[in-house]
Amino acid sequence: NGHFECGKWKCFAGSGTVAFGSASATEARPEWWGAVGDGATDDAAAWASAIASGAKVVDARGLASRIDTALSMVSNQKWLMQGAALSFASSSQTVISASAVNDWSIVGPFSITGDGTTVGTAKGIRVSDCSRWIVDAPTISSIKGWGIYSEPGSSTTARGTHGTIRDAVIHTCYYGYEDLPGTGAEYCTLTNPRIYSCTTHGLKTAAGNMLVHGGHIVDNTAKGVHLVNGSNHGHGIFVGCNINHNGTFGIHAEAVTEGFTFSECHIYENDLWFDNSGGIQVRGGFLDANLYNYSGGSSSYTWIDGCYCPGDYGVSRLIGSDDGHDQLIVTNCWGPGSYAAAGGKDT
Repeated sequence: NGHFECGKWKCFAGSGTVAFGSASATEARPEWWGAVGDGATDDAAAWASAIASGAKVVDARGLASRIDTALSMVSNQKWLMQGAALSFASSSQTVISASAVNDWSIVGPFSITGDGTTVGTAKGIRVSDCSRWIVDAPTISSIKGWGIYSEPGSSTTARGTHGTIRDAVIHTCYYGYEDLPGTGAEYCTLTNPRIYSCTTHGLKTAAGNMLVHGGHIVDNTAKGVHLVNGSNHGHGIFVGCNINHNGTFGIHAEAVTEGFTFSECHIYENDLWFDNSGGIQVRGGFLDANLYNYSGGSSSYTWIDGCYCPGDYGVSRLIGSDDGHDQLIVTNCWGPGSYAAAGGKDT
């Protein structure tokens, strides 16, 4: 329990464990357990010892480490990661994992980099069923799996206590951000995400009640935003987000039956595809994309309102049993492209 300080030097060795008391070190450094920090040596064991030491803060600022085994977050701990750079080469590994732990934070900016070769199940950051958590300013790249992955776990946490990811940059991953359906992954907030050059989607959400505030989801190879049905079937919110220049769809909704709102977003170039979905609103902002509304047993009305449409915006329809053209409501749009919307439920 006495005061302890060791700078950035190695001071522990052997097979034992170190546990700091409340009156001892408030911060622990991976270097104390031998982290080399050259970006090539596997430092995972040293990081794990620092995390398990009982210190309230793990100070890894400026540390470059290869991580060959997942780092597991614990409750009531803060990681100072400004300037830290983590790398790994596995196609199936998770770098940072937080499962059923609460009141934790990772303070950046920091980076996680994969090897960018083999498609697999690798994850930069995985969060499962946690409360009151923050991930600040990660840059995650070259992972042929997921940049950030959120799952519900046992869904034991209260819905109003979930976490925030702020100023995340995710690029050149196979999947950018994804959450799975279930209470333990709901009600998360992304502020100012920048997701680009990902292969399958920039952002995919099934958990429900997520909030995306600001940011840019652009230049992804297939889908920018992918909305899929889950335990709550949607009802999240995007506010002031740019969803532009994605390869196949700007927004693709599949069987999302309880709505989603896009408010004051700029959506440019790629299709908006609403498939067997309903209650989706695109209100305000800039819209220059074709709209497809395909009906099915669970579909209902989709509303496009108050958008400026500068050019190619229009409503395309599928003739036949899946034609959902009459369930697409278009109101109060203006600009040269708005005239192409004629023929919807209302214009």
